[in-house]
Amino acid sequence: MTIRTEICLSGMILSLKTGVSEEERSRLQKVRLDGRIHLDPSRTQGGVTDRIEDTVDYARLADTLKEAAQTVSPHLLERLGHHLGKTLLAQFPAIWSGSLTLTKDPAPLDRHPETVVSVTITFTKEGSD
Repeated sequence: MTIRTEICLSGMILSLKTGVSEEERSRLQKVRLDGRIHLDPSRTQGGVTDRIEDTVDYARLADTLKEAAQTVSPHLLERLGHHLGKTLLAQFPAIWSGSLTLTKDPAPLDRHPETVVSVTITFTKEGSD
């Protein structure tokens, strides 16, 4: 029997300089991050042992995402998501795969001010998919 664990993040706010235009990049913008992180069952036993050492620490996961967002100033949400996914895979051996949805609200669409824009990035360790 295999039981898989998924950590879900919802509503994390990242503040960073991002955007295509210079005007957009001239100030910090808020990007909402929602994510689903799948853990490798061979590397996590938290469901059995009930010990934080045997899983991914949620606080460390959130801190890592916030810190990683501060190290880039991407033009595109796609670039930010790529950077965050690579960072998670590099820093957490127990993470097998995941997806991150990055949302800009309001979106910088002059002709469509009511529009919200989101990008979802999916990432997987090599050889695990």
